[in-house]
Amino acid sequence: PDQSPSRWVINFFDWALAKAETYAEPMAIVREKVYPVRAAVNRDAHRKYWWHYGDKRPALYEVIASFDRVLVCPQTTKHLSFVYVPNGWVYAHKTIVFALAGAHEYASLQSSFQEAWARKYCSTLETRLSYTPSTAFETFPFPVVNNSEMLGQVGERYHTHRQQIMLNR
Repeated sequence: PDQSPSRWVINFFDWALAKAETYAEPMAIVREKVYPVRAAVNRDAHRKYWWHYGDKRPALYEVIASFDRVLVCPQTTKHLSFVYVPNGWVYAHKTIVFALAGAHEYASLQSSFQEAWARKYCSTLETRLSYTPSTAFETFPFPVVNNSEMLGQVGERYHTHRQQIMLNR
C-alpha cells in the first residue's frame, strides 16, 4: 500500500486538543493543512474542534462498533457491488455503510433483484447509478428466508470467490 503521508487519514476522533497534541507529527500536519481551512469556515463545530475529523458520524460508529467487518457500496457507480471491509476505517462520504452483520443480507443485496430494484428506483449521475438507501435499500422487499444460514453460506462463498478473482487480476 501507498505509505506516503498524502494517503493517510488523521483521525483524532472526539479527543481533547491536549490528547491530540501528544501525537506531535500528525498534529503538525493538521496544524499546517487543516487549521487554516477550518479557521475560515462557517460551521462552528469545524472551527471550534478544528483538529477533529470533519464529519465524524458518531451514531454510525456506535452502531457498528461490535462488528468485525461492515458492508459497503459506492454511492455512485457503473456496476453496483457490495463488499465487506474491515471495521475501523474512516469511511468517505460517498461510501454507503450498512450496519448488517449477516452474509444472507449480503447475498440479497448483491443479487440481480437488488440491482434491478436500484436501477428502477434510484437516480443516476450521467450514465452511472446513484445509489440511495432511502429508495433502494429501505424499500427493497428482502426475501423471507426460512433458512438464512444456507443463504448466508452462499453469500460468503460468493464474496470469497469474487474477492479471489479480484486479487488474481
